[in-house]
Amino acid sequence: MTPEISRFYCFSRHQLSRFTARSGCRVRARPVEGAAMCRATQSGFSLIELLIAVAIVGILAAVAIPSYRAQIQESRRSAGQTALLEAAQLAERQFTTTNAYTGTDISGVDVEFYTLTLPTLTATTYTVSAAPTGPQATDPCGTMTVTHTGARTAGATDCWD
Repeated sequence: MTPEISRFYCFSRHQLSRFTARSGCRVRARPVEGAAMCRATQSGFSLIELLIAVAIVGILAAVAIPSYRAQIQESRRSAGQTALLEAAQLAERQFTTTNAYTGTDISGVDVEFYTLTLPTLTATTYTVSAAPTGPQATDPCGTMTVTHTGARTAGATDCWD
């Protein structure tokens, strides 16, 4: 193999000592046809290092994504509870004005991911409910309600905490 065709750089021993002194690189020298061969050191990641990094990212994602989704669901639930209490406040405002809950209009209460309804609405009682819709439908709290007495109910026990 001639030095011109080789993928290695060939230097004389004198040139090799000057090259390594100037560049500061580590080289492996081997005699090839009376010259010393300088092989540049390769840098980068090995396959094992890359697989370890991918495994770590996978483990972190397996823990972080469900936690993130739970936080999103909890924040949407909080927005639904706020809208539910706002609708109850509108019913109470109607009662102080007309001395009856009938005629309460909750259509102005804007909430995403929940549908607000008044399943029970009489002159002396009301129940406002918020049913989850869309991606919030899998929420363990399910449909949340507020009554004229202030009683709050939900599908799970710790939804109003």
